[in-house]
Amino acid sequence: MSSKLPAIMFYPGDWMKDPALRATSLFARGLWIDLLCFMHESPKRGFLLLKTGQPMGVKHIARMTGVTLKEATTLTQELVENGVCSIDDAGVIYSRRMIRDEEERASKRRAGQRGGRMRVANERQARRVEDDASQVARDKDVMHVWRAIPAKARKSKPQTILAIDEAIKRSKSDRVTASQAIAARVAEYYKSEEGRSEFHRTPARWLDEDGFEEPTEAWNCRAKSKDTAFS
Repeated sequence: MSSKLPAIMFYPGDWMKDPALRATSLFARGLWIDLLCFMHESPKRGFLLLKTGQPMGVKHIARMTGVTLKEATTLTQELVENGVCSIDDAGVIYSRRMIRDEEERASKRRAGQRGGRMRVANERQARRVEDDASQVARDKDVMHVWRAIPAKARKSKPQTILAIDEAIKRSKSDRVTASQAIAARVAEYYKSEEGRSEFHRTPARWLDEDGFEEPTEAWNCRAKSKDTAFS
């Protein structure tokens, strides 16, 4: 069953300019408007079906629109012959435009649902990061490194806290020694040419890239290279 929609998509410009519609009689166009309304309410939007899912034949059309069986037959045939509507292999009359509109609407709805799921997943991951960072922040060695980062460079605390912990774990020294060494190097980095420039790396990236193991000269050379590239 198609989801309930309170209104039908109607394009006055298309209606007035469509050669197929203009080629039909006024009486046939009047019948077509009724058929479009039936198709909109159909169990399969765009197809002329009864609520049972069975095709709506000319007898049903005649009874539901108030015309004679002969008139229903003649007008329906006129609509089909002029290409206003089509008939599938099962003998069901359908609107090509309404089916395209429904497919586009369904595609957008699916895309919206996927986007919503991704947003929820990202929020859930962000909560996990914050929870993990909250646990790690209780470690005095981690916080020793965090406090060594200049206030203006302290970005994305949860990610940075986790990056500090990982960097300490990668070190071959014990946690106390490693944290002291990294704290000294991070303070040194943000005093360097690169660290003071607009091209400095965020603390989390610098830690993930083992920036604390780089020679000091590399920070100056990298900053100069980038300044030249953007001059």
